[in-house]
Amino acid sequence: MSPTHSHPPSGEPDDIERLRRDVSLSSTVSQYGYTLARNGREFETCCPFHAEDTPSFTIFIAHDGIERFHCFGCGRKGDVLDFVREVKGVDLPEAIRILGGGSNGRLDMRPRQVRARDAYEGIVPIAPPAERLQAGARVRLYNPKRKGERSEWGVFAPSMVFPYRRADGSLLGYVLRRDLPDGGKETPMVMFVRLADGAQTWCRYPFPKLRPIYGLEEIGPDFGGGEVMIVEGEKCRDRLRGSARQTVVSWAGGTQGVKHTDWSPLAGRDVVIWPDFDRPGIAAANEVALQLIDLGARVRLVGLADIDAAGDSTAYRFEDWRVGLRPYRGWDCADALDDGWTEAEIDAFMRETMRSLVPQAAQAEVEAPAPAGRIGPAEPQKPVFADDALLPDAAGDDRPTLPFHEADLSDIVTRACDIAFEAGVPLYARGAALFRLVRIAGAERSMLVPAEEISLLEIFTRTIRWLKPDARTVEGWRPASCPLLVARAVIARRGEWRFPQLKAIVSTPTMRSDGTLISAKGFDPQSGILFESDRSWPDIPECPGKADAAAALARIETLVSSFPFVSDVDRSAAVALILTAIIRPCLNTAPLFGVSATAPGTGKSKLVDVAAILATGRIAPVNSYPPDEEELRKVLQARLMQGDAFISLDNVSVAVRSDYLCQVLTQDEVNIRPLGESRTVDAPTVTMLCATGNGLRFAGDLTRRVVQINLDAGVERPEERVFESDVIEDTRRLRVEIVTAALTLLRAFVANRAEKVTPALGSFEQWSDLVRSALVWLGLPDPLGNAAKIRDDDPERERTSAIISALPTGKSWTAVDIAKMVDEGAFDPIGNRRHEGLVHALSDYIEKGRLNTHRFSGFLRKYSGRIVNGQMIVQAGRNRLNTALWKIETRLS
Repeated sequence: MSPTHSHPPSGEPDDIERLRRDVSLSSTVSQYGYTLARNGREFETCCPFHAEDTPSFTIFIAHDGIERFHCFGCGRKGDVLDFVREVKGVDLPEAIRILGGGSNGRLDMRPRQVRARDAYEGIVPIAPPAERLQAGARVRLYNPKRKGERSEWGVFAPSMVFPYRRADGSLLGYVLRRDLPDGGKETPMVMFVRLADGAQTWCRYPFPKLRPIYGLEEIGPDFGGGEVMIVEGEKCRDRLRGSARQTVVSWAGGTQGVKHTDWSPLAGRDVVIWPDFDRPGIAAANEVALQLIDLGARVRLVGLADIDAAGDSTAYRFEDWRVGLRPYRGWDCADALDDGWTEAEIDAFMRETMRSLVPQAAQAEVEAPAPAGRIGPAEPQKPVFADDALLPDAAGDDRPTLPFHEADLSDIVTRACDIAFEAGVPLYARGAALFRLVRIAGAERSMLVPAEEISLLEIFTRTIRWLKPDARTVEGWRPASCPLLVARAVIARRGEWRFPQLKAIVSTPTMRSDGTLISAKGFDPQSGILFESDRSWPDIPECPGKADAAAALARIETLVSSFPFVSDVDRSAAVALILTAIIRPCLNTAPLFGVSATAPGTGKSKLVDVAAILATGRIAPVNSYPPDEEELRKVLQARLMQGDAFISLDNVSVAVRSDYLCQVLTQDEVNIRPLGESRTVDAPTVTMLCATGNGLRFAGDLTRRVVQINLDAGVERPEERVFESDVIEDTRRLRVEIVTAALTLLRAFVANRAEKVTPALGSFEQWSDLVRSALVWLGLPDPLGNAAKIRDDDPERERTSAIISALPTGKSWTAVDIAKMVDEGAFDPIGNRRHEGLVHALSDYIEKGRLNTHRFSGFLRKYSGRIVNGQMIVQAGRNRLNTALWKIETRLS
C-alpha cells in the first residue's frame, strides 16, 4: 500500500476538487469511529493504518486551505479522498461515490481490515542502568517509529529531566523536556529497552498503561492524610513543590494523557487541582476530577476560569490579580513563580480562588457533523472545537499560509522550500551551496550571490504568510515574518532542496553538449542552464546544410574583418573565439583564448569585447593579471562563485603561468572555500577565459591550453587608424543576427555528421570535436595553428633548454657537482670566467653567488624525462653517498 495517492483522471475534475475542499476530513475520520483529540490547531488520533498506543495520525489545514492527514509513524499522508481509499481499500471512483453519498446519501462506515504494523514489536523495556539521565547532558535515543529512516537514531539534549517511578520506588523511565526558541516544547517519554537485535538503549517508548503519577513516591504507604495538589506538567509540579508546603503531583502525556494515568493512589484523598489558564487546561482538570470523584476523592479547584477575559501582557504579577486583571492564555503556576510571586502570595491566591468542584459536562472535542449527504459548495463541513483557534483572516493576502511549530521544523522547512519553488522564487543550487539570482537593474545581466540568512528571511516572508502560536490573541495565532530558524535550516540542508542545480546563466540561445539547441527561455533541466533575455530570438534551423553554414561563417567574418589579423590562422582562431563564447556553458571545458598584438591600440581588448557582447550582451569585465598565484586564485574564485560568463585578464605584461588557471581550464568544477569561511563549495567552470597583451606569452603547462590570436596593424600608431564604423556598436546592433549565424554554423556541422579533426586536443575533446572541427570542415585553417609558436615562446621552455644545453654531457653528476662548477666560474682567482654559459643559465637558482642545490634538485626532478630540443634529463642512479646522479641524454622527439 503506497503512502500517498495521486488522483487519476477518473470522474469529473470539478467533482474531485469540490470534494477535496468541501468534505471535512476530520468529520469523515470521526464518522469512521476514530476519536479526534485537539492539539493546538491540529487534530490527533491513533493511526487507522498501523498499531500504536500514542497518537501519530495528525489532521491539519495545508497552505492551500485543504484538510490533509499525515501519520508520523507509518508515513501515510493525503486528503479526504486518499483517506477513504486507504481505509476502505477502494479506487478513486468508488471513493468519490462514497463521499458523494451514493444512492442512500450516507457514508459507508465499514473500514476494511488493514494488517497493522506495531512499531514497538520486538522492543522490551528492561531495568535502566544505574547512571541517571541529567539535564543538559546529551542522550542517544532510538525512535522505533522512524525505523529505516535517517532519524531512526537521534541525540536529545534535555533542558529538564523528569523521572517516573513505580509504586515501589523503582525507576520506570523519564519524560525529557526540550524548550524550543518560540516558547514551545518537546516532551517525549523514554524508557530503557532491549531492541530486537539485542542492543540496549534509551528509546522513545510510551509508558505502559496505566501510567504512574509523577511524584508517586511522595504519596507512598507512609504518606498521611494530607492534601495533594495536581498541576498540569512536570515542570509546574517541580517548581511548585520546591516553593510550597503541599505535596504536588502531575501526570504524563499532557491533556491527552489523563485517561491513560493510574489515579488510584489518590482514592479517598483530599485533592486540589490547579489547571492551566486555557480551555485545554480546564478540560483536562475536569477529566481528572471526574476520575478522582469516581475513586471517592474530595476534589477542589484553584485558579482562574474566565478564559475569555485573558489579557495580553507578557507578565502577570500578584498586584495585577489583586486589581482584577487576567493573565494571558496558558498561564500556570510555574509562570507565577517566574513572574516573582512569593510563597505567601501563592497561598493567598489559592485560598481566595479555591472552590468545590461541580464537574462540568465535558465539552465534546469534536462537534458531531450531520450525516454526509450530497455535498455542495453551499454547505461546507468543517470540524468545530470547543477551543477552536482559527487562523486570523488573511484580509486579501493571497500568499500561502504556513503556521510555524518548531517541533515540526523539518516538515515546515520542506513545505517552505516547496512553496518557494512552486512560486518561481529565484533560488538555485550549485553543488551543495544555495544561491539567489540577482538581476542588475538597467542591464541585460544576471548574477549569482550566496543565499544568506537575511536574504532568505526576506524571500520567504515575501512568498509565505507566516503565523506563530500566540495564546494572547483571540485566534491563538499572530502574523510573523519568516522565523530565523527556518532560514538557517534551509542553508544547512546543503543540497537537499527542490531548487534546481544551476550550471550557467545565458542571455542568448545556446547549444547542449549533444548538439541540440536551447532556444526556449527559462531553466533547462537537461543542461542546468538558465536562459534569460528581454530580446526576441528567431528560430534556429534544425537541419541546415553546408551552404547555410558557409553563409553564416561569412556573416561572422564580415563582423571581424576590420581587425588586423597576422594570418588566416588568426582569423580562424577569432571565429573560434566567438563560437566558443556563445556555447561555452554547454562545453565541459574550453581553452583560454589569448589575443596578442605588436603595439597598443591594435584592438586586442576590442576583439574580446565583440565575443563578450555576442555571448552576454555587454563588454567583457576585465581584471589585471596579478603575478602572485594566490592573488590570481582569489580573483578567479570570486568570479566563478558569481557565475560570471566571461573572465578577461587584460593587458598582461608578463608571461602567464598559473597552476590554478590550468585547473580551471581543464576541470568541470573546482572546489572553492569562500573568503572567511570554513566550508567549501563546488563551482562549475563554464566561464570563457581570455587574456590580452602586447607580445603575450604563456609559460609551462598553460601553453597547451591556449588558442592564440595575433594582431599586427603594420603602422607605428595603430590607435590613429580610421574605420568606416565602430565594431562594438555594430556588434550590439547585429547581435541577434550573428548569434543566429553562429548557432546555424555549429548546428549544420552536427546535423551533417561532418568529419571531426583527429587527434582531438587533449582535455578539450568536446571543444575540438565541435568548434575546431566545424571551422576546418568549412575550409578554414586549424585555429590551433599557432600552437607551435606558443610553445617556442614559452620562457620556461627557453630557460629549460638553456640549462639542459649548459649541463655537462657524457658523464653523470650530482647537484653538488654542478654547484662546484658554479663556484669555479664565479670565483676564478685569475679573473677567467669558467663555465660562463652554465652560470648564466642557472642564474635563477644562484643566491649570493652560490647555487641553491635544493631548488636546483627540484628543477631536475620536475623536468626529468621531458624532451627539450632533442635532449633530456634522466636519473642515473645514486653514488656511494646515496646522492642522486643525473645525466643528459640525446633523444629524438
